Amino acid sequence: MSVLAPAYRPRRPAETVLYQVVAANLETFLAHARETYQAPLPRYVEQELRGYLACGIFAHGFVRAHCDACGHDLLVAFSCKGRAVCPSCAALEACAAIAMQRGAMRALRDDANAEPPDAPGMGAPPRGEGAVEHNGFNLHASVAIAAADDLGRERLMRYGARPALALDRLRRLPGGRIGYRVKKFRDGRAKHLVMTPLELLARLAAIVPPPR
Repeated sequence: MSVLAPAYRPRRPAETVLYQVVAANLETFLAHARETYQAPLPRYVEQELRGYLACGIFAHGFVRAHCDACGHDLLVAFSCKGRAVCPSCAALEACAAIAMQRGAMRALRDDANAEPPDAPGMGAPPRGEGAVEHNGFNLHASVAIAAADDLGRERLMRYGARPALALDRLRRLPGGRIGYRVKKFRDGRAKHLVMTPLELLARLAAIVPPPR
């Protein structure tokens, strides 16, 4: 007996922390960039951020698919086809290392309303052999995949297919700040990268690649 495919469930991007932060602070960030940055933001960066706000939103357009066999209709919202900001469309998690490596690392309690302690920021984790960092970019070349390591190649492909940001790692903090949970850090003490909404938008802008 054939197994039915799971029912399509449309995304709800407007309910995510990332979408709400970008929607509420994009114009403020663009004005801040024009006034304080040495050079204006590239146009493609602004287009990517604005495109993300329209991605998956039915009010910005959708396609209707009709099945003649069962008579059902399916509505699918247009996507932005973004390459960095949109978690649904992007496919390069490696860019997150560039966007998220700066900032103060803090240890946060599980209580979502708990105020993070004002502990001084800790330095970057020690770099091992085969890793180098320069001008905000880092490269890790200490992991090798053998020719017959099929599982290793599969893990590499899965890693490259991940989005730049994981929505389930973002959380709102008291005072309007944003916390981004990191997997590993020195001594296991730091759990979140704490930043303001404008700092988050600046990091998002930094990972937007130029048009191909």
